[in-house]
Amino acid sequence: MASGERSRRWIASAAAGIALALATVLAACTSHVSDDLNMDALTQSGDAVILMTAVIDRNQEMSCKSVALRTLDNQMPRSVSGKKVSDVKLGTGTILDPGAEVTGSVQIAPGTYKVVEASCSRPDKSGTLNVVSVDPKGFATFSVAAGEVVNLGKLIIIEVIANQPSFMQPARYVYVSHVTELKSDPRSSLNKDLAARLVDRPMTISHPPLPQAELARICRLRREVKGISLATRSPAACTLAGL
Repeated sequence: MASGERSRRWIASAAAGIALALATVLAACTSHVSDDLNMDALTQSGDAVILMTAVIDRNQEMSCKSVALRTLDNQMPRSVSGKKVSDVKLGTGTILDPGAEVTGSVQIAPGTYKVVEASCSRPDKSGTLNVVSVDPKGFATFSVAAGEVVNLGKLIIIEVIANQPSFMQPARYVYVSHVTELKSDPRSSLNKDLAARLVDRPMTISHPPLPQAELARICRLRREVKGISLATRSPAACTLAGL
């Protein structure tokens, strides 16, 4: 094969890879609410718009593809028009950074809701991890009124060893949630009309947060796990502990 032909193929392959990377990055900040939805249409619909993201810290931080919502009486949420809102689609991170912060938004009827499940990508892309809250109140709750556009923040779900394994029984794990601010600008994933009305109102976690000392202990354990080095993305527990 002539060197010129090899060069052209290499350039085409590289361009395709760059295009895929850019498309994946852009997908990480794409709203799941119609670009045509403006405030007049939102007000007329009687709905609200929510925006959020979620990650799981299970030895390493995983970005979530979706979170499942329920009403406080465990019914599936809907829009005012009756359309089902079973979950908020978030994305799968980027090929450049599997733990990238990705946000999702959805149109939903006014009310009070809870986050009951998170579906997240494993760091090695070997499959999906579904984490379901055993607390009847869910991982976190939030309320929205008609016509509101609300940034609910970043839900962090941390895996904690509830009891050490023994000869008689395996280790038991529980999941504890925290809510923090988004690092990225959430307005970038909404059209200008909705972005201008966006207010920050973080979700409320359903139980007391872990103390700093416990977060620091979990962080140390995370860093000691085989394959996790200081060069990798810091687990969520480390970020919360300021380590």
